[in-house]
Amino acid sequence: MRPLTVCGPRALRPGDGRVPWVAYVRTAPISTSATQLTPLPRSLDVRIAGLLLATVLAYWPTSSALWHFWIDHPYWGAHGLLVAALAVWLVYRARPRLAGAAIRPLPWVLVPLLIASVALLYFWRSGAQQLQLLMLPALMLLGVLAAFGVQVARVLAIPVGFLYFGMPVWNLLAEPLRSLTLLVCAFVAPLIGLPASFAGPMVTLPGGITFEVTIWCSGLGFFVQGLAVAAFLGELEQATRARRLALLASMALLALVTNWVRVLTIIQVGYATNMRHVLVTSHHLMFGYVLFALVLVAYVWIATRLAPPAAPEQPASAAGSPSAANDAYLATLAALVAAPLVGGALTLLR
Repeated sequence: MRPLTVCGPRALRPGDGRVPWVAYVRTAPISTSATQLTPLPRSLDVRIAGLLLATVLAYWPTSSALWHFWIDHPYWGAHGLLVAALAVWLVYRARPRLAGAAIRPLPWVLVPLLIASVALLYFWRSGAQQLQLLMLPALMLLGVLAAFGVQVARVLAIPVGFLYFGMPVWNLLAEPLRSLTLLVCAFVAPLIGLPASFAGPMVTLPGGITFEVTIWCSGLGFFVQGLAVAAFLGELEQATRARRLALLASMALLALVTNWVRVLTIIQVGYATNMRHVLVTSHHLMFGYVLFALVLVAYVWIATRLAPPAAPEQPASAAGSPSAANDAYLATLAALVAAPLVGGALTLLR
């Protein structure tokens, strides 16, 4: 048995229960007031894209390692490609809200940006790949914060941070989740009349029937991909912090329960049919796919109908001077590429 490795269906912006949620894909209109708001320059899209792309290219060994994790690990990282695509789409979708933000560069953020850059290179050189990959979205957000300020960084925090759902660091939860699955199944099995004996990862039933709950049965795929769907819904809704936390918590519990049901169902079917049912012999993976897909569809349907009305956008304060913004942007680009360039030069000199 192995966890599902594809993310759930596309979730769209929910309505208030009376209008079909499909109609809520478009972003709510942004309130703009000439007396309270100075929009960002029209070149904002190009600047943000350039900053993010510069980070990806400047730290190419890290970006390449993340790419290979997505394409070379079908059970743990296959959903990463979809996560990256959705992150890019969320950044693009945030453009109306970015137009209502204000540029207030924070030059002091260049200091932690340089420290994070050096830390990423250190992790790369020392072979700490998971720490290295975790630094990449953080560098992007620090760059946005330094070049554009708090308001722009707040808008992009979730779209850029969404990349964390495609990181291999989640694999650290595989063993704890497997242990939790075994504990729950050992407790529930007698309650449903399943005469199973649990010893470590092995499950023994009468008649010499034996199952092994492997690391692939931990439900890690359900857990991470479910959290990604919940976070995606919260961002589409522009939900409050409490609503986002509620979505994440409910999906985490639902994903775990789904995996427990999957494991217990396969054990029960194997015992009832003496391991002859097609669900046990060859289609247990497909059973997990279908079960989790149905759960995600039901979750999205219910969550979108329980969503509160969208709150009106708050107007931003006046933006800083264009010259200061240009200087901050160039300084941020220089800070992002400084450490990789110095590190590469030192390597060549050696």
